[in-house]
Amino acid sequence: MSYHYTEREDPKPVRTGPGRPPNEALDRQVIIAARRLIREGKPLTIQEIVEASGASRSAIYRRWPSLNELLADALDHGRTNRVYSFDGPIKPILEELLFDRMHETVGRGYTDKHYRRHLELMMANPQLQKVYWEKHASRRLKCMQRALQAAKDNGEIRRDVDIEAALDAIYGVRTFQTAVRGVPFDSPEAVQRARAAFDLLWKGMEP
Repeated sequence: MSYHYTEREDPKPVRTGPGRPPNEALDRQVIIAARRLIREGKPLTIQEIVEASGASRSAIYRRWPSLNELLADALDHGRTNRVYSFDGPIKPILEELLFDRMHETVGRGYTDKHYRRHLELMMANPQLQKVYWEKHASRRLKCMQRALQAAKDNGEIRRDVDIEAALDAIYGVRTFQTAVRGVPFDSPEAVQRARAAFDLLWKGMEP
C-alpha cells in the first residue's frame, strides 16, 4: 500500500480581469487583510478591504472580478491542494488521509474557528458558496474522485456506486459534527463518528 503526492492539484487559476499581470505580493497583502476581517467578524466589503490592505480599489478589481471571488480565495488560503497517486488497496489509504493525517490533508493553518466562520459565510451567501465550490472545493475533490474510481477499477467497490453521492456522504458526516452537533470538526469524538460512518458506507459499497 502506498501513495505519493505533488504539492498542487492544478496550476494556479488564471484571473481573467483586465489590466496588468498579477502582483503576488499585492495579492497576498489583500488576502491577508480579507482574512483578518473575516476572522474579526468585520464588514466584508471592497471598501473595508481597501482600507485594511492599503491596496486601491482598481488594483483589487484587476485581480478579482468580484468581492465573492476575493472572499473565496481568502477562505481557502492555507488549505492544502495536493494530488495523490494511489498504488494498492484504496480503503486503508483513504482512512489514513481522511482521519490519521487529517491536518496534513486539510492544512495545518485551517482551524476549527476558521471552519465555523467559513460555514457561517457560506450559508449567508449562496453566491459565495457557488464561487467557492467552482474555484476550490470541486477541484480539491478530484483526487478523492480518482481514488474511488480506482477502487471501482480494482474491484474494492461495486461498479454501480455513485461516486458523487459517496463523497457527499463521506464529507457530509464531518460537516454535520460542527454544523449540527456543535463539536470541533477535528475533535476525537467527531473523528470517531466520521470514521465509523466511513466504514459503514464502505461496507455498503463493497461487491
